[in-house]
Amino acid sequence: MKLFIAALLLIFLVVLASLSGIWPIAYFSSAAYIGYAALEVIIRTKYSFASRRWPTAPTQRVRARVEDTEDIDDGSSTRTLKVRYRYEVNGIAYQGQQLRFPFGIVPSVETMPSQAKQINGKRSLARYHPQKPEISVLQPGLSLLDGIALTVFFLCAFPLTFALLMLGVNALS
Repeated sequence: MKLFIAALLLIFLVVLASLSGIWPIAYFSSAAYIGYAALEVIIRTKYSFASRRWPTAPTQRVRARVEDTEDIDDGSSTRTLKVRYRYEVNGIAYQGQQLRFPFGIVPSVETMPSQAKQINGKRSLARYHPQKPEISVLQPGLSLLDGIALTVFFLCAFPLTFALLMLGVNALS
C-alpha cells in the first residue's frame, strides 16, 4: 500500500512538472520513488533471508482462502490467496497473515485454489521475528521466482536511478 501511495505521488509530481515545464522535479521524484521501492525490497529481502533462522511457534488451524475482487470501473477481477493463523509466543497470542514475504510475485491463479486447499485447516509452524514476534511467516526464505525478480529489479533500478539523477542535474544547468 505504501508503494501504491508513493506511485500516486510520483504521477502527480510528473504531471505537475510536465505542465509547468520544470523537468528536474520529474527526474528527481522518479529517482526518489525508485530508491524508495529499492529500500522496501531490501527490507523484505532481509526478512526473507532472516526468517529461515527465526524461532518457530505452532499455529492453530491455518485458514486459507482464495479471494476474488472485481474492479467496478473496468470489470476486471483480481485473485489473491489470503491466509490467517494464530500462534503464541511467551504466553502472548498473535495473529499472522503472511504466507511468505512477497515481492509482487504471487502464486499463479491456477494454483491458488490447490495451494489454499493444501494448507487450509492444517496446523503449521509460524516463524516469528525474535525481537518483534508480531512479524511472522509460514513459508520462510525466497523462492526461485523471487530471486529472479530481485536480480532483474536491481539490474534495472540502479542504472535507471542514476540516469534519472543525471538528467535532473543536467536539466538544472
